[in-house]
This record gives sequence, C-alpha cells and structure tokens, in this order.
Amino acid sequence: MDKKEFLDLKVEINDVVIMSFEGLITQKSIVDLAKTVEATLFSFDEEEMKVRSIFEIMIEILQNMLSYSYDSIDLGDNTFQSSGEIRISLNRNSHTYFIKSGNLIDINKQEFIKSSLDEINSFSPEELKEVYKERRRSRRKNHGRGAGLGFLDIAKKSKNKIEYQFFENDENSLMFKLHVKL
Repeated sequence: MDKKEFLDLKVEINDVVIMSFEGLITQKSIVDLAKTVEATLFSFDEEEMKVRSIFEIMIEILQNMLSYSYDSIDLGDNTFQSSGEIRISLNRNSHTYFIKSGNLIDINKQEFIKSSLDEINSFSPEELKEVYKERRRSRRKNHGRGAGLGFLDIAKKSKNKIEYQFFENDENSLMFKLHVKL
C-alpha cells in the first residue's frame, strides 16, 4: 500500500505538540482535525478568541492544500483530495502557538505565491485590514478558485508575518512550507 493511503493523526498534550498530521487531506479529514484541535485547545482552558483564530487559520491552510496542491485530485462534485502535513505546537513559556504546514505545489506557482506573501508581509496591520475589506467587497479573483483572501486572512488573524520556504521536489513541483505564529 502507498504511504499516502494511511491517516496519521497524533494529538499530544505536552509542552510542545498540540496536533501533528501527515497524510491525505479530504473535507472529512479537515472537519475531524478541526474538531480535535478545537476540543484540545478548549481542554487547555485557552481563551475562546485564541482558539477561534487557531481553528480558522488551520482550516484556511488545510483548504488551500486541498484546493491548490500539486497532487490535488478532483473527485467530482467539487470534492478534492491531496496530501500534506500540518503541525500545531505551543511554546508554554511565551504562550505562542506555531502552525507549520507543508504541501507540494506546481513549480509554476512559486512566483505567484512568493509575491503574494511578500506583498502581504509588507502591509501594516491597518493596511492589511483595508486590503482585506477591499478585496472582499470587490470579490476580485487572483486565481482559478476563490477570491485570493486566504493568505490575507491568515496574516490578519495571526497578527504576524507569514514565514515560508520552497524546497526542490522534482522538475514539476516544489515543497511549500508555511509557518504561522500567533
């Protein structure tokens, strides 16, 4: 059996890892992961606003993987499947959460993603809010699906710059790593 056919979900409550997932992403796995993370964070007596932010950022990242990964498969009826990884951890000393993800992207999308993230990272918090409102109102599309609000929403909710890296995979794809701090 192919490694991608296995679901690998680990939830640990300790000083570092809240949730770690590597495997096939489907709408069902997104719902299951979201419920698990939300319940785990509430069990820590975490503030509801922080839980909501983590929850919404995680959902946005997973939806992006599902929709735009290099290996995304259209199963019909607007249903997709792709592979990826996501990890949520907590530094208890600084009470800072880290959401890290990775998925394959088409090598031709690197420049678009890089320029989008660099632009978003250049905005002040006030500019970020205004750009988000303007794009949401105009519903301007930047790519095939959606309105291009995902990275803006992640930056707005995290209140931090989005870190990212690209790693060579093969001649057609790159590993795209995203690191969000909140």
